[in-house]
Amino acid sequence: MRGYESMLWEIVLQAAQAFLVQAESVPIDLPVEEQMKRLVYGHLTIMAYEQHAATVFFNEWRYLSPDRQERIKQLRDIYEACFQRVIEEGAMSSLCADSGLINAHAPLSYKARPAGLEPATVNLEG
Repeated sequence: MRGYESMLWEIVLQAAQAFLVQAESVPIDLPVEEQMKRLVYGHLTIMAYEQHAATVFFNEWRYLSPDRQERIKQLRDIYEACFQRVIEEGAMSSLCADSGLINAHAPLSYKARPAGLEPATVNLEG
């Protein structure tokens, strides 16, 4: 079992870091709409090119030890903060409400639940 968790940890950590590196590479001085496009495009690109690792990440991470699950949750929170920053900035400028960018983000946000990662609810009211 130890070997399985080590292998699983490497795959899950690699996928989490790929998502985070991509999101953090989006320049914050771009217009909000362009930032969101790049965040979504990057997310979908990783999903497409790292399909197996992403599948393991989303479906198997809950089999990690509690300490490792906590580390993945921390990385997930940092990743989601990249989207949240853009959403909040767009909401302040009314961009998200007018263009539907908040709805575009909703399926990309995942929260830990006992059964695994599930889509989270986006609070539009702030």
